[in-house]
Amino acid sequence: AAAVAAELLTGFKAEFAAGEQHEALYAEGTEAASGFEEGLRPCILVSGFPESWTVEQLRHVFAAFGGLRSAQPMEDAIGRAARVELEDPSQLALAASLLSGRELRGGDGLEACVLQCDLVASSDGAPLPEQADRLGPGSRDVFVDELLMPCRPSVAPGPEDRELFVRGLPEGLQSEARLRRWLDRFGIAEDILLVREQELGLLPTGDAYVLFTDHTAAANCLAILADECATAAEHGEAAPTATWSESERAQQRERSTYEADVHAAFRDDDGFLRQEIFSGCSVDELQMQTAASEVTVSAPGVPGQRPRLRFEAQCSPRALAGLRATLSGALEAFHQGLGYGRAAPRPTAARVPPVAPRGPPAGGA
Repeated sequence: AAAVAAELLTGFKAEFAAGEQHEALYAEGTEAASGFEEGLRPCILVSGFPESWTVEQLRHVFAAFGGLRSAQPMEDAIGRAARVELEDPSQLALAASLLSGRELRGGDGLEACVLQCDLVASSDGAPLPEQADRLGPGSRDVFVDELLMPCRPSVAPGPEDRELFVRGLPEGLQSEARLRRWLDRFGIAEDILLVREQELGLLPTGDAYVLFTDHTAAANCLAILADECATAAEHGEAAPTATWSESERAQQRERSTYEADVHAAFRDDDGFLRQEIFSGCSVDELQMQTAASEVTVSAPGVPGQRPRLRFEAQCSPRALAGLRATLSGALEAFHQGLGYGRAAPRPTAARVPPVAPRGPPAGGA
């Protein structure tokens, strides 16, 4: 198959069929793939992706392998395909091996697919550069609410608390549009941020930040999900769970229900990240990003979404696990220092009256 693909690629440059998405992908791919006519560089022939995909989805898929250099679309006897070059050619074999045959759910309303990835050598017969056998350092994010919090204080939420961190969302709810409709029974979701995996494809993990327009709606959601989770557990089933957002409490600083600034868990009195965090993990670079942070410039985020407290690191997947453990330990020490109990009691739906479904949800804040 790789030999056939190479023959097709070296002598044929096909246009996609008519259609806005085809034209957009072809135009962007053509502009990016400079040097197509001069000679075929090593690449991956990617096929199996659906009509709804554009070059943006391909960019997400290959982000873990050093990024996309170009995506040259084509359509021929082997079906809709794209010739993909990577910024780091040493990742070509690894990307083809890990992605080929892997089911990608698409996310955000996109169709699911199973990619076929064939490694294609350069047209001049030159050997591939030395190939990596594992994912190397890259930019990886850790949100504060992904950390372990065994000693989180058992304090009542404050009246300004209206954001939840929801875990365990099923695949059918892992798009913003479907999740918004599901949340309508609690109230209006003002802003949603789907947490995405850090390795292959940037697909949703099943975790999400949900900011409601008011505290009552958030409390109602938290209580009902707790009851539904308990009922599901009795039948040996899983259901989404929710907790109050630690990121939101960090943004509130001393105004939070802790009456203390969560940022103090991670930075010193001079506003720099604590040295013990750097010494406790093997990362090339680490920044704390948050709307209330003075450590670095606030992350711009996606338009319509407010920033959440997160840590941006340049590190390998193995170092990422160590970073999570180090950050979890720092947050645990902060929680213990507040002098409260170990865990908050499970909320019940009886505490907050149900909220009737409302009109169409508002856009992002």
